[in-house]
Amino acid sequence: MKSSKNALKKEIKRLQTLITQNCLECSCLQLKEILHCQVTECSLYKDRPTGGRGLYPHIKKLRKDSQLPEAEE
Repeated sequence: MKSSKNALKKEIKRLQTLITQNCLECSCLQLKEILHCQVTECSLYKDRPTGGRGLYPHIKKLRKDSQLPEAEE
């Protein structure tokens, strides 16, 4: 039972990470754009990150992986 709870927690974390990465790519790594997003037609709108906390590691990873230029944060 405990292992299934851990697996569920890992899957939720993975999905949150994917949603966050999608939002960061859509907003060109602009945190303010994510926080003030008005694209209500987006299927991820209700699940988007609502606070800037924890987004910086995702930004660094995306920049490293895709060699994106430094963006204003």
